[in-house]
Amino acid sequence: MRRGRGPTISLFSFQDIITSVMGILIFVALILALRLVQTTATITEELAAKPDLEEIRRLEERIAELKEQYRHAVEEVERYSSISLADVETLRREVATQTQQLREIEERVEQEARHANEHTRTRSAEILAMKRRVEELNQKLASLNADLKRIGAMKELTFTVTGFESSNRYVLDLRKDVWQVSRLSPTGEATPIGSWTGSVKERERQALSWCYRRSGNDYVLVLIRPSMIEGGEKIIEYLRRANIPRGFEPLGEDQEFHLVSGQ
Repeated sequence: MRRGRGPTISLFSFQDIITSVMGILIFVALILALRLVQTTATITEELAAKPDLEEIRRLEERIAELKEQYRHAVEEVERYSSISLADVETLRREVATQTQQLREIEERVEQEARHANEHTRTRSAEILAMKRRVEELNQKLASLNADLKRIGAMKELTFTVTGFESSNRYVLDLRKDVWQVSRLSPTGEATPIGSWTGSVKERERQALSWCYRRSGNDYVLVLIRPSMIEGGEKIIEYLRRANIPRGFEPLGEDQEFHLVSGQ
């Protein structure tokens, strides 16, 4: 006669649930790891195309932080491998929270990468404009050097003053130690009306202040010595922006000049 053994307890359902949950968690972790690797590769390619050392360093630090957070996430997954059935719901909420945080981090990294690209494009445009300006200045310098070589052998130059007879005509002589301004008479005779000494910066300030008081009824001829090329360019550029009639001539460092009327 067979004996009854009582009800049989099977743990198959519980093991099945635990196995399914672990599979889902591992799958989610792999997806997040794949997205993180793809995002990191994209950022690295963009920065390699337009390098900016400061931005690259900052993004590398951000990538290191993301890797550290990913490592913590993996550790959390491993820790959750031994959870009980009662903690499954808590685990799901924790995974959802971690996923949301990773998405926010990914969005911030993408925004920072876009900002880095915009900053790089802006800096590139500024550098290009500066290069063009340098090229223009080099061309002007080459032209002045050619003129100086042409007139360098002359001890004294004669300028024939013609045109602008109805204007107030001035000559601004930029010497190494003193800047002198003279006014021309209708017959071309120059009468000194002022001079400026001191440092080059101080002479530039006083000369620009004098130019500020000029108007469209004036004409200014600037005589530029080799040591005062930079200051002469500033004065000519100011007169150009102010729409004041102007002209300039290069002179040797110690060359003298005199003016005659072209009438």
